[in-house]
Amino acid sequence: MANGSRDGTRTRASASAKGSRRLERRENVESVERARVACDMAQIPQPAPQGGQNMQFMDFNAAAYPNYQAYSNPQATSSTGAGAYGGAPSDGGGGGGGFGFGGGHDRAPSFTSVEDEPPLLEELGVDPKQIYRRTMGVLHPFKVEDTSDEDLAGPLLFCLIMGTMNLLAGKLHFGYILGWSTLASLGMYWLLNQIIGGGEGIGLNRCGSILGYALLPVVGYSAIVLFLPSKTGTLSMVFAALSVLWSSRKASAGLIHAMPQSEGKRMIVTYPCMMLYCLYIVFAMS
Repeated sequence: MANGSRDGTRTRASASAKGSRRLERRENVESVERARVACDMAQIPQPAPQGGQNMQFMDFNAAAYPNYQAYSNPQATSSTGAGAYGGAPSDGGGGGGGFGFGGGHDRAPSFTSVEDEPPLLEELGVDPKQIYRRTMGVLHPFKVEDTSDEDLAGPLLFCLIMGTMNLLAGKLHFGYILGWSTLASLGMYWLLNQIIGGGEGIGLNRCGSILGYALLPVVGYSAIVLFLPSKTGTLSMVFAALSVLWSSRKASAGLIHAMPQSEGKRMIVTYPCMMLYCLYIVFAMS
C-alpha cells in the first residue's frame, strides 16, 4: 500500500511539472507574437492629423518634372485643352496631340485621299482630247486648226511612233529623230522671228508644237514604206512627195495663223518646212 501511494504521488508530481512547462512555453510564444505585432505596428505610418501637412516620405523635386501637375490633376489639364499626360494642346480640346494617352483620339487624321488626287495625265499636262483634236485637224488637208495650246505631248508621241516604225525596219533612229526635231524647232523659231522683224513673234513651244503635229503624214509614210517592195521605187517616191507636201502645207498654215503679220511671206515660210520634212523622209528611206 505504501509503495502504491508513493507511485501515485510521483505520477501526480511529474504531471504537474509537465503542465507547468507547457504553460510556460505557451506564454513565451504569446510574448513573441505580441512583440512581433508591436514591431509591425511601429513600421506603419500614422495618418496625418486634420488640418496638418501631408507627410513626405521622400524628397520630391517638382521642378525637375514639368508634367507633374498634369499627372496629379488631370481634370485641370483636360479643361484647358492640354494632354493629360503632357501632350500638346489640340485643336479639338480635351486631349493632347500625337499618339499619347491624352491625344486627340476623337479627331480624324488629316490626309489627302487617293480619290482626291488629280489623274496622272493631268499632272503631266497631257490632254488626250486635245491631242485627238489636233490630230484630226492635221488629217484634214485644207483645215486650219487652232494652234494656241502649245501642246508638245502629241509631237513627242509622233516622234516615238516614227522611231518605232524605223526600228521595225531594222534602223535605230530614235536619237536622230528627236535631235533633228529639237534643232528644227530652234531653227524655225529663230527664222520666223527674223522674218517678221519687229512686233510680237512666235514662242518656241508653239513653234515646236505646230511642226510636231504636222509630222503626222511623214509618220504615216514611215509605216507604209514597211510594206513596199522597194523604198526607192516609184510608188515610194510618190508617197514620199505627198507626205512632204502635206506636212509642209499644214506646218506653214499653222505658223502663218500664229503670226498674221507674215501673211504675205507664205513661200518663205513653206520652203524651210519642206526641207525639214524631207530629212524625215530620208530617215524613213535609208
